[in-house]
Amino acid sequence: MSSLVNSNDNDGVLVGSWSGDYSNGTDPSVWTSSVDILRQYLETKRSVKYGQCWVFSGVLVTVLRALGIPCRSVTNYRSAHDTELNMAIDIYHDRRGNKIETDDSIWNFHLWNEVWIKRPDLPSGFDGWQALDATPQEMSEGMFQAGPASLKAIKSGLVYLPYDARFIFAEVNADRVYWHEDKNGYYVIKKTDKTHVGRMVVTKAVGSNDVMYITEQYKHEEGSWEERNQTRLAVTFGTEPDIYEYAENKDEVELSLKSSSQVIFIGESLEFVVNLKLRELKKTEIFLNVTASIYSYNGKYIANVLSMQKRISLPEHDNFQCSVLPESYHGKASSGNLLKISVMYDMKKPEDMGFLEEEIPFREPPPEIVILDDPPFIIYKPIKMKLIYKNYSSETLTGAFFTLSAPGHDSDNRLQISPPTVESGKECSVSTEYVPKRQGLVNLVVSFGADQQRGSQAYASLEVTDQSNAF
Repeated sequence: MSSLVNSNDNDGVLVGSWSGDYSNGTDPSVWTSSVDILRQYLETKRSVKYGQCWVFSGVLVTVLRALGIPCRSVTNYRSAHDTELNMAIDIYHDRRGNKIETDDSIWNFHLWNEVWIKRPDLPSGFDGWQALDATPQEMSEGMFQAGPASLKAIKSGLVYLPYDARFIFAEVNADRVYWHEDKNGYYVIKKTDKTHVGRMVVTKAVGSNDVMYITEQYKHEEGSWEERNQTRLAVTFGTEPDIYEYAENKDEVELSLKSSSQVIFIGESLEFVVNLKLRELKKTEIFLNVTASIYSYNGKYIANVLSMQKRISLPEHDNFQCSVLPESYHGKASSGNLLKISVMYDMKKPEDMGFLEEEIPFREPPPEIVILDDPPFIIYKPIKMKLIYKNYSSETLTGAFFTLSAPGHDSDNRLQISPPTVESGKECSVSTEYVPKRQGLVNLVVSFGADQQRGSQAYASLEVTDQSNAF
C-alpha cells in the first residue's frame, strides 16, 4: 500500500515534488483533505500533483482505514535520511573546514504511518504497531516503499528484521558523525552528536486533538545506556559496522548558541550569539567560521545568507554576535524552509576542531478565522465566518486565495479573493459560511496561498449540537 499511494512505480495516487514550482498542480502545503485528492485521482484516472510527506501520510491513513486496517499518522521531528544504511548521518569537512555536501540529510520533520497488525513472518513478540512510509525516498525491493517495520524490533536494535527497519531506525536515532580531513588526506571522526536526531515522535491522541508522545516506542531515553546499546547493536547490522573505531573526539572548546527567536517569520530579522568556553586550556587562539544557509525542510541546500570568519583569542573574546536580515533571504526562503546555522572552530596548538549546528524554521504568519455567529452551533444551520490574512512580507502577493476544509464541506473549497492581490502591509479577507452535517466536535482548517508563497494554515474547533440540545 505504501507503494500504491505514490506514483513513482505504478501510477499511484500522488506525485511527489520538492522543487518549489507547483504551477502545473497544487502546492502540497495547500491540501487540507485527503478525500479531495482521492476524488481527483478517481475522476481523472491520473496521479495527482503534488504531495510531500504529510500529504502522503494523510492519504495512506484514509486508504488503510477505509480497508479496515488500524492506521495513524506519525510525525518525527529532526528526522534523519540515511542514504548509506550505516545508521549514521555523515557530515564531512575538508582540511580547510569547508563542508562537503552529501546525500545524507536531516529533515526538520517527517511524517510516516503506523499500522496495528500481526507479523506471522517474524519471531514471536513483534506484533502490534508497524511503521510504513509512502513518501518516495529510497527504493526497497525495487520499488519506492518502506515497511512494515516492527517498532519493537527498532527499539531493540534488531534492524535486520524485515522490512526496512534499518532505514526507519536511522530516522529516529542516527548519530550525526562529523568527519574532518587530516593532513594525510584521510577522514577521521572529530565529533559525534548523539541527541540531535529524533527529538520527538508524536501522533494524534484518540478522541481528542491533543498530542500523544510516542518517542519511547521507538527508542529508550536519549543518552541512557539502553539507548546507546540499542544504537551500537543496530549499527552492527549496517553497511559500516566499525564506524565508531575512527573516532577522535576532543572538543577543547565548548560551543553553544542562543538566538532571539525559535522561529523566523518571513520578513523579520534573527539575532544570535555564539558562546565559546574553554574546557581545560587556560588560553588559546582559534579561527572561527560561522555560516547560515537556507535548506528545504527535507535537508536540501537552497542558498547561503551569512558567512563570517574571524580569528579570536580565548578567553578574552568568548562570544560572537551575528544577524540575519530580511534582505539577505528575500526571494530565497519560504515557509517550511530551515535556517541552518553552522559554527566551526579550528585550533592549531593543540590541534583541535569542533562543530555546532542549529536549525531554525521559517514560517509565514497564519490566516485568521473569525466566527461571526455566536454559539450554540446547530446541525444543518449555516455558520458565518470571515477569513483574514495580513501580508507581512515586503512584496505584493498575487494569485491570493483561501481554502476551507471541514467535515461534509463542499469539495470545491477554494475561495477566491477579489482582486487576488495583497500589497505589502495590507490585509485581505473573504466571507463564507459552513453548514455542519454532524454533531460533536468539528474541526475547520483554513489555508492561505499565493503565487509568491506556500500555504499557511489556521485551525478552529466548533462544538455542534442538534436543535433540542441547543438551549
